[in-house]
Amino acid sequence: MSSKNLLVSVLVVIILSIGGLYYFFIRPLQLGVQVNTPANNSLSQNTVDRNDPFGLANNIDAPVVETPAVKKEAVTATADQTNSAPSSSFTSETAPVVTAPKAQTVEPTPVVTPPAPVEPTPAPAPVPTVAFKLESSVFSNNEVIPKSYTCSDGSAPIPLKVSGVPTGTKSLAMIVEDPDAPGGNFVHWVVWNIPPTKTSFETGNTLAGAVVGTMSMDTTGWYSPCPPSGLHHYIFTVYALSSTLSLDTSAVKRDLVWAMEDQTIKSTSLTGLVSN
Repeated sequence: MSSKNLLVSVLVVIILSIGGLYYFFIRPLQLGVQVNTPANNSLSQNTVDRNDPFGLANNIDAPVVETPAVKKEAVTATADQTNSAPSSSFTSETAPVVTAPKAQTVEPTPVVTPPAPVEPTPAPAPVPTVAFKLESSVFSNNEVIPKSYTCSDGSAPIPLKVSGVPTGTKSLAMIVEDPDAPGGNFVHWVVWNIPPTKTSFETGNTLAGAVVGTMSMDTTGWYSPCPPSGLHHYIFTVYALSSTLSLDTSAVKRDLVWAMEDQTIKSTSLTGLVSN
């Protein structure tokens, strides 16, 4: 072997010796682990960087590497502290702001006063219906007419009164006749267009607005009761008409009856007796 090769071999042995001395004695002292402890040996072996087996890249101020058991306990303790007591900064950032509900104003319930009972309005009293009636102050129906109102004793006009004129009456008409006359029915008076407000009048007197027709003596006007013999019935009939009639004084009873046929609302009669 040449001296050059021998020198190289000696240098290699020296370098390896220095490396082994550092690896097994100096580095464990830097890490604070005793070399003769199996746990420390395994720890030193676990912490050696494979890319730097001699630890040349590390210095004496390298941090102490905690064992996995220590890390697990630290992590567990940290987790327990996190679960049990959250940090104040987390609470202040994520805690929702709770706003107190606005107080509601309760309106008082109004006191309802029941209305006073309403007395029922009494129904108006029915208006009594007045019968359409013809009367005389000198005799009653089917009674004797005094002689002073006949041809035998002065022929005074007979007073008459109409009451209960029907609603809608525009005029009144009257016929006075004797059905017991010897020659048959004898007409003593025919008159029409009597104002419905003219409810009191006398036979034979002129009535304003009324028309007097022709009686059985072929004259106009009133002919007083004058029976030749026996008992005679003098029938006074008044008619309530819905209109006035267009007849002149030449009209007789027949003409008046025809004219009133469709205009009569109601009629009523009064009978007086005369005997001779």
